Amino acid sequence: MSFHRTTFLLMLAFLFSNQLVKADEAFDIQIPKPPIIIAPKDPATKDGKKEDEKKAEEEEEAPPRPPAEPVDPEVVQLHLLDGSIITGKLSVKEILVDTQFGKLTIPVTNIVSFRPGLDSFPELSKQINDLMTNLASADYNEREAAQKELVRMGPPIRKLLEAKQQSDDDAERGRRIKVILEGFEEGGMEEEGATPELIQLDTIVTSDFTVVGTIVQKKFGVSSKFGQLTVNLGDVRIAQRDTGAKEDIRKSIAVDGSAIAQRSFKNTKIRVEVGDRVTITAEGTITMTPWGSNAMSTPEGSPNYGWYMGNEIAAGALVAKISDSGPIFKVGSKNTFVAKKSGTLMLAIGMNASYANQAFPGKYDVKVRVTPK
Repeated sequence: MSFHRTTFLLMLAFLFSNQLVKADEAFDIQIPKPPIIIAPKDPATKDGKKEDEKKAEEEEEAPPRPPAEPVDPEVVQLHLLDGSIITGKLSVKEILVDTQFGKLTIPVTNIVSFRPGLDSFPELSKQINDLMTNLASADYNEREAAQKELVRMGPPIRKLLEAKQQSDDDAERGRRIKVILEGFEEGGMEEEGATPELIQLDTIVTSDFTVVGTIVQKKFGVSSKFGQLTVNLGDVRIAQRDTGAKEDIRKSIAVDGSAIAQRSFKNTKIRVEVGDRVTITAEGTITMTPWGSNAMSTPEGSPNYGWYMGNEIAAGALVAKISDSGPIFKVGSKNTFVAKKSGTLMLAIGMNASYANQAFPGKYDVKVRVTPK
């Protein structure tokens, strides 16, 4: 291309661009600017908090448990049948128990608790025996009323019913006792805080073993802040001595489908120390949405929906770790372990990595019990 031809083309391009600018001015053409967009609050955050603030809350470590305070080994708490509690020192230093192997003398300072049996409550014992007798009554209404009352008394009378069932051959009574016991099982015999089962004899729990027999002393003098008191054994529901041991930690926690291990863990706010015995149980279901609304998983997880950890932890399984840096392990429906490190217990649901950003409706109801070392 010659120099003159190149120069001509450059001049032509300049004149053409100049005419375009003048045309824009003549017709008042305005090119719109991009709109200013205010980013909405992240729906995954709570109360408008930033994601890093939320993460900091999730990973917050619970403080170490304070050491147990020293206690007086002679002080006993007497929980009476009327609901009152008397705290003080017994007038006796030892309790004499009559067992099938002979009399046994137990120092008060070695006793963890003692609970009078039905023999110490003759009226209650007679009531229960009469009700069990009425289960085989010729009167239908008496049988029904007796069964309802025994059901109302609940799991504490289970051993008494089982003993009656084994020693009695009445078909009607046996059938009704079976129905009552099955009802106790369905209602959950291991509920937290459940009243211990009743037996005929007294039960004495020591720091080394448990004794079943008859407490010889039927009255106790108690030196309390209200002065010297006298308490009948038959008025005591349970007597307990503070051994200074740390109490179990119990907590119920809901772990829903937002606590996916790849995204965030649920902070239980439970501090675990090295050597603590931890028991976790879980139930419930979550919907595995990528596979359809009818696809469900339990805390055990299901390999049908892939793996969180290949061939070890199935997708949908409940998992845990101690502190943010601890190794992740499977909990499933039940797991008991001894803590090998200290930190806050964290829970989550393991999911196949390909679907970890999906929504998973539902939740697992989790119960945690920590028995301190």
